[in-house]
Amino acid sequence: MTLDFEKLEETNAIYRSLLAGKLVSPENIDIIHHRTRDKKLPVLRDRKSRVIFLKEALEQQFYNQAGDGGDLDGDEHLSHTFDCGVVRSKKLEDEGRRLKQFLSYIKGKSVCDFGTGHGFFLDLCVGVASQVSGVELRRGCINDIKLRLGDSVSVQPSFKDFEQPFDLVTMFHVLEHLEEQKLHLDSAYKALKSGGEIIIEVPHAEDFLIEKMALEAFYDFGFWSEHLILHTRTTIRYFLQAAGFIDIKVHPFQRFGYANHLHWLRHGKPGGHYIYQDIPSDEFEQSYRKFLCQRNWSDTLIASARRP
Repeated sequence: MTLDFEKLEETNAIYRSLLAGKLVSPENIDIIHHRTRDKKLPVLRDRKSRVIFLKEALEQQFYNQAGDGGDLDGDEHLSHTFDCGVVRSKKLEDEGRRLKQFLSYIKGKSVCDFGTGHGFFLDLCVGVASQVSGVELRRGCINDIKLRLGDSVSVQPSFKDFEQPFDLVTMFHVLEHLEEQKLHLDSAYKALKSGGEIIIEVPHAEDFLIEKMALEAFYDFGFWSEHLILHTRTTIRYFLQAAGFIDIKVHPFQRFGYANHLHWLRHGKPGGHYIYQDIPSDEFEQSYRKFLCQRNWSDTLIASARRP
């Protein structure tokens, strides 16, 4: 397939923004995979910057206003595939980890979780933060949150629907779904008090299974039509700076450990973090995750920044 870069610039907002920031160059862009998990949609990568993005941004099927939140079934995450199938894998306990990891940012502060989904992070923030809010479009998710938490939290479809600014905005695995990166970060900036902070967690383009293993089975599953961009440390920093944030810090973080990688390499499937959970010792697991972060091969990036 030959890429039409003039058309790509005309139709792809992410490509335009990366081009404007000199983060990609047409002569450096390759098609690294010809499909995503669920669509015949080429996946592109800049050989120099390593940022990954999709050739097209299709209409979001799951993360829209009419969505019913059908991405979870109990403690299992549901991934919809190219052949109309569904892959089930045990959900990570990310919410508890995030509360512990970012407690100093949350305690006694007004917090708004953008793209809060089912709102499980909000559950944990109630009684810890001084005020708990969320931004979410999906009606099914909003109804679930209201049933669980009632008036103890406020959930609205946009930042503009809140009257008061926040001490902290969080965006956990949300930014990669958004076509207009800077526009949404601008909105987050405006939703913060002066001195307020933002924490962003996104998938990393230089994930070990992508960058070093180039694992075909992981490409088939990991690339998704609703993940429009996989950031690098440089690209996430660029967009935060463009939105006016200061004191930007970007760190690698590893969500999935050795057992997950072992299962991918042995069977080419997700779920190893549960299936092989008793293989690595705690000490080995910690060393393995630390090693991946030191080499910049983590599966996740965490960025923090402040509004002046």
